[in-house]
Amino acid sequence: MATILTKRSNTASSVPVAGDLTNSTSGAELAVNTADKRLFVKDSGGTVVELGTNPSAFSNNPTFSAGNANGVAYLNGSKVLTTGSALTFDGTTSFALKQNTGGTGNYSELVLDITNSFSGTGKSYLRNISLNGGNSSTALAFGVNADGGGAPSEQMRLTSTGLVIGGTSPTGKLKVQGSVGSFYIDAGATGLAFTYNGLNYISALGGSSAGLVFETGGAIERMRLDSSGNLLAGTTSSGVYNGVVARIEAVTSTSGHSAGSFKNATAGQQTISVWNATDSGTRYFLEFSDGSTRSTRGSITSNGTSTAYNTSSDYRLKEDIQPMTGALAFVRKQRPVTYRWRADGSEGSGYIAHWLQEDGAGQCVTGNKDAVDADGKAVYQSIDTSFMVSPLNAALNELADIVDAQAAIIESLKARLDAANL
Repeated sequence: MATILTKRSNTASSVPVAGDLTNSTSGAELAVNTADKRLFVKDSGGTVVELGTNPSAFSNNPTFSAGNANGVAYLNGSKVLTTGSALTFDGTTSFALKQNTGGTGNYSELVLDITNSFSGTGKSYLRNISLNGGNSSTALAFGVNADGGGAPSEQMRLTSTGLVIGGTSPTGKLKVQGSVGSFYIDAGATGLAFTYNGLNYISALGGSSAGLVFETGGAIERMRLDSSGNLLAGTTSSGVYNGVVARIEAVTSTSGHSAGSFKNATAGQQTISVWNATDSGTRYFLEFSDGSTRSTRGSITSNGTSTAYNTSSDYRLKEDIQPMTGALAFVRKQRPVTYRWRADGSEGSGYIAHWLQEDGAGQCVTGNKDAVDADGKAVYQSIDTSFMVSPLNAALNELADIVDAQAAIIESLKARLDAANL
């Protein structure tokens, strides 16, 4: 049987060294510092270790006594060791773990209390809630009091479905619920990005370039809403045309792509509605331009009572201007026809596109006869009959000249007959 021997020192702060104590199979020595109320022993490795701590190190000199209730031991407000249904550290600030088993709505609670009052204001807490009234927890709630006043209220909840802020039932991995300004993130000039696999898909730009950028795989920008409220697709800056900034602009340089397409699957409704809200002057609805320098070629306007479909005709765009000749012969070559449309059997009148091409009126026609696309689908020809107006006008002038000449001849013959009393 091993023997325990003691050594004693009355000198404050005196600590034994390894040579002062023994530790063997036959016995071990303990060193007691009665001045500091400290206890030392040498372990099997030959190191002196302290077993006791000076009780005066506790600033409040706590009192320990046994409680009567069953449960977790804790120190109450009087620093008395107590047992009960809660674990509490109570001093100038408070920390508590609580459990409520009162049936439906059972919860456990972690309370951080800065007022020494678990029933008053100034409390923040985490609450583990059992929504089904049983012992299994299904949500973790986070709550604080409002600006230091009033009892704490729940602000956020984490469930197996997701995280909801400002509500209790998430409908996805993250839900922010509330009124105006319910979701706000300030990330400074570097912006805010929503990413997937390391790639940005939606970025909020900060600083002077503030805006919202939408990207696809490979961090390729597809669209942005800039700081001026301009919506841009396929470009990063809004163009200025004829002194007017484009509020919506779509740009494409990819073969086989159009810059925009509009579809309406309901009869009797506009596919595109254009509204110029001015009440005087020329109202511009559409402008047609081409070329790298954006040259205007046509427009659709209104003067408030009628609509004009305009094409470029300024003399500054033309050269070698000559009177039109041969118009009557040209018009007589054309073959206007009547027909029925295959789509619905309705009657129509006009021209056949490739006939116009064959008869010298190719400027009226777009497309080629019997053309098909890469999939073998027909690419139909179309015509603009407005190009026939000037030849018809010139033909009418030529015909009028003929009529005038014939009228002169008739008048001459009539005068000669009158002179001969015939």
